[in-house]
Amino acid sequence: PEIAVVRGTWYEMGKQYGQQYKEELIPAILENIGDQIRTWGTYEKAVEAFQPYLQSYDTYLTHPIDGKYTDFIKGVAEEIDLAFDDTMMGFMYVASAEVREYNRRKEQNKLCSATLAWGEALAEYPEKKGVIGAMNADIGFADLHYAPAILAFPSNGNPLVSVHGHFGSAVNGKGLMIESPGGSMVGEDVCVGVFPNIFLAAYCDSVNEAIQFLGKPDEPQNWIPTCWNYNFCLGDASGEACVVYYR
Repeated sequence: PEIAVVRGTWYEMGKQYGQQYKEELIPAILENIGDQIRTWGTYEKAVEAFQPYLQSYDTYLTHPIDGKYTDFIKGVAEEIDLAFDDTMMGFMYVASAEVREYNRRKEQNKLCSATLAWGEALAEYPEKKGVIGAMNADIGFADLHYAPAILAFPSNGNPLVSVHGHFGSAVNGKGLMIESPGGSMVGEDVCVGVFPNIFLAAYCDSVNEAIQFLGKPDEPQNWIPTCWNYNFCLGDASGEACVVYYR
């Protein structure tokens, strides 16, 4: 499997990701652009549709030293010589129920799954040898099949592994794991996903820290508007776990 090893600020890591896997990233991005055009009808409408989520990225997924997560996307765009809007559409998921069904039929023999493990999760839990997690989405999103995994060392964050590139599940050196079963997207409306997984892994050490970063569970209106019609699971080496559901 392809694994991109990146380190530094978000912009530097994006440049390195693009340098290492240009040939894999371009078709992955183009595949996702096609899904979004099929969903919204035109390229222009697709770009318009993701603007609120791009604003959410720039507002919330930012670090005072390492920069914004969109800097990662800018770095990728520069290296693979695609426009930022095109590349941005490759780093989010937007698809109607019809498009998701189209992908399921087209890729019915390519199911999406992931297994994650970190051998030395937390020194303060010596009785545990690490963390292990797995998910099986049973769905064939074409973009996930050739988006290289990422082994990242953010300048001021946790070392982490993210499967399926930016989209998938992630685990960090502190034992926080974010599982993202794409098959758990619910409802028949358009699903919009601007995924915070890799950013959570970079800067959160536990489930509680991740929840605090995302917002207050008893005040849904104050949660980061990262996605819609989507859920994912959080767990850490202490045994804390929860399901986050965006509706």
